Amino acid sequence: MTVLLIIMLLREYYRINTYLEVYRGFTRIKVDIMQIEMMNIAMYGSRPGVEISGNERQIIVFPVETELFVKTLLTINPDIYLQNQQNMDVLRCNF
Repeated sequence: MTVLLIIMLLREYYRINTYLEVYRGFTRIKVDIMQIEMMNIAMYGSRPGVEISGNERQIIVFPVETELFVKTLLTINPDIYLQNQQNMDVLRCNF
């Protein structure tokens, strides 16, 4: 039972439609993709992450397929400013 609870708390997944829904443990964060102003691709320790900013809100996500995640959001809202895009090349080399 304890292992199941730990897995539930550490699990993170996403649903992308017109909104980005981030599910972390028992919480759900809903972000309007059209309100995203900037995405910053960065390394957080040894994990690649994407910092999403917009509407005075900021969230950091750690998608398994970072490049696909970013491209999907940019397809929906091409006005998003992509910061540190060169880090995407580093991620491709490491995996």
